[in-house]
Amino acid sequence: MITAATERFERRLVEEIAAVRVQVAQVEVSVRDELGKAEVRLHGELAQVRIDMGRLEAGLRQEITGSAAALRQEIAASEGRLRQEMATGRVELLKWSFLFWIGQVLALAGFFAFAIRAVRP
Repeated sequence: MITAATERFERRLVEEIAAVRVQVAQVEVSVRDELGKAEVRLHGELAQVRIDMGRLEAGLRQEITGSAAALRQEIAASEGRLRQEMATGRVELLKWSFLFWIGQVLALAGFFAFAIRAVRP
């Protein structure tokens, strides 16, 4: 009786182990399938991210190029205004210099005229 019970227990144990192995194999297949699907989705999303990054990079390059062109134009305009102001300043400086020189010449001429009158009796 013990032998029969032992054989029955062993058979039952073997059946249960076989069932557990089948279940483990099914779960393993299911997990591998899910991992494969997740990998495919991940590759798709990664490709989409690469496309989006390419578009973003192209947009940024275009924006930088536009900003650089606008900056060059602004610098050129500022340079033109600065040159104009410098030219105007030179003209003003020259005008005031001539005015000062004429004043000096008139003052010296007056001084010499006074000195000549003072020396002559």
